[in-house]
Amino acid sequence: PCCTADNFRIDLSDTPASAWNTSASHVFAASFRDTHPGCDRSLKAIFDAWVVHFNYLHQVYAKQQMVAREEQARLYNRRLRTAHRHSGSYPSAVNVVQQLGPTGMSSDESEHDVGHGECIYHITCKAWRSAAVTDTLCVLDKLH
Repeated sequence: PCCTADNFRIDLSDTPASAWNTSASHVFAASFRDTHPGCDRSLKAIFDAWVVHFNYLHQVYAKQQMVAREEQARLYNRRLRTAHRHSGSYPSAVNVVQQLGPTGMSSDESEHDVGHGECIYHITCKAWRSAAVTDTLCVLDKLH
């Protein structure tokens, strides 16, 4: 099996029918049956119910990924426009943004209770990004 009940792992970026996720579904079904001995459902019924739930999780994950990619593209375009506008003062900024590309942009991570105050954004440092690049991006964000 791909995993165990104690170290359960699924791959939400792949389909439920992938070899890994099929194996994980069998692990889930067996573990569920073992954990709930009074359950009168067959192993196949538990497996099928898990696959339905996995499909839901897969759809939610896909939507979250799409939103994150859209946010990265929006941030990339905003920073690139700002870099072009201020290229006289920050000549390397356009190249920095272009070299990073949309996937090199951090998506905003915020905490916000809907209808209860302002968003709180947490700046997360990418381990692979140099401090100079981070500084350039922060300048562009402030100039926006």
